[in-house]
Amino acid sequence: MNRMRTKKLNHPNPHAPLILRGARHARLLVSALALASIFLISVITPTFAEDAPTPTQPLTLREQVNRALLAFVEQAQSKAKGVRIKGEWNPIDPRLQLPVCPQTPTVQALNGRSSGRLTVKVECQTKGWSFMMAATLRTYQNAVIAKIPISRGQIIDTQAVELRETEITPSASGFYTRISDTKGLLAKRSIAANQVLTHTMLKNPDVIQRGQAVIIEAGNTQFSIRTAGVALASGAIGEIVRVKNSTSGRTVEGTIISDNTINIPL
Repeated sequence: MNRMRTKKLNHPNPHAPLILRGARHARLLVSALALASIFLISVITPTFAEDAPTPTQPLTLREQVNRALLAFVEQAQSKAKGVRIKGEWNPIDPRLQLPVCPQTPTVQALNGRSSGRLTVKVECQTKGWSFMMAATLRTYQNAVIAKIPISRGQIIDTQAVELRETEITPSASGFYTRISDTKGLLAKRSIAANQVLTHTMLKNPDVIQRGQAVIIEAGNTQFSIRTAGVALASGAIGEIVRVKNSTSGRTVEGTIISDNTINIPL
């Protein structure tokens, strides 16, 4: 019996095509992801062309005048010591038609005052125009204020006054800026609460009373004469009062220098 010869066929690995297809698919997937990432980056990356700064808009006449007035107030503040200055003004009339100044206009007070209501001149020399306008410079400073109503003849103590920033008007003068300077002084008249205390409102307490026996002293640095007298008015040290010479009966004026002595100049 003839044996049948069979030829063994070398079949390829049945899994090989699957491996090749898997590798090919992986390469395609990587390529697709790369393209997708590039697309996403191009989409997500913001464009800054629209965010570019725009050219600075030129100032209007109203804005220029406001800047000039602010500079005027700052200059006044730089010259003031221990005070705060606030400027106030109304906007310029919109009907005022003037060319914009190439530089900040100048501002000058015309009435020579440094605070209160002012008339100022706003000028642009380059364009040859100027106009007047009203402005107010308010001055604020720490001053001694009456916390409560103070009666005439009342001795000032720390319970009656306080130090507070307040507006100081141009007419105000001789006001106290330290509480210690008012302690122990006498109110010459009634003082309302929240009123600024000035030197004309207070005085030193009387050390000599009317009708009190005193010593009248007259003389200079080389000699002096002393005699008895009677005070015809009450007063504090430094005040001038009338006094009667007990020996001659003459009435003269002298300065109180102590609680029992009145000096008469020669």
